Amino acid sequence: MIIKVIKTIFTKFVRACDYIISGRKEFSITIDGFDEDKYPFIDNLNVGKKILKIINEYISDKYAIVVINPVVLEIVQTKEKELLNFTWKEENLGKYHSQKMINEKYHMIYITSGLPINRFKSIVAHELMHAFLYEQKLFLEDQPSREAMARWIEYKILKDLHSQKDIKHIMKIKTLYHGSGFKEILKMEKKAGKKPLVRFLIENKQEALNLQGLINNSSTK
Repeated sequence: MIIKVIKTIFTKFVRACDYIISGRKEFSITIDGFDEDKYPFIDNLNVGKKILKIINEYISDKYAIVVINPVVLEIVQTKEKELLNFTWKEENLGKYHSQKMINEKYHMIYITSGLPINRFKSIVAHELMHAFLYEQKLFLEDQPSREAMARWIEYKILKDLHSQKDIKHIMKIKTLYHGSGFKEILKMEKKAGKKPLVRFLIENKQEALNLQGLINNSSTK
């Protein structure tokens, strides 16, 4: 027990020093009592739920993406995907569904088992953005814009985590239905200035419509 406590203190000390020296932000996406070094790949539901909590709080605090209704997470093995009652394309790492039980709505998030932890975090953020857009009734009738917004927050999380390999991967996305339009959102983010992008879009409906048009007119080559 003593050795475990010393190891935990030492690990946190080293991470804190690394954060102070390098300025890297990945150590801010964490919670006490959760040692990420133990989980390079995520296939355990309890670990996934802890990460869901981390990311939900993080995007709420930093990006004003606040999901009000409960979120239920499922981690799905590849062989289990075909047993679900909805289509899940092979290239998709996550899936979002809105559910309703009597008078209470909740969100279902399904994520592929075995993802590297940083990729898992970014996909969680992606699906939480879908939940947020559903609650805010933003871009409900426009899939390219919804996917672009989800891909945008995925990009932001990967950037905060300094996950360059994954950033390069999503920057290569070319089709609107897989979120290539998020590059237009990066431009709109500059226009929003210091105000969180989602608040800017909710408060300025014309800008949201303009963004939707830009996304749908963006190149798919």
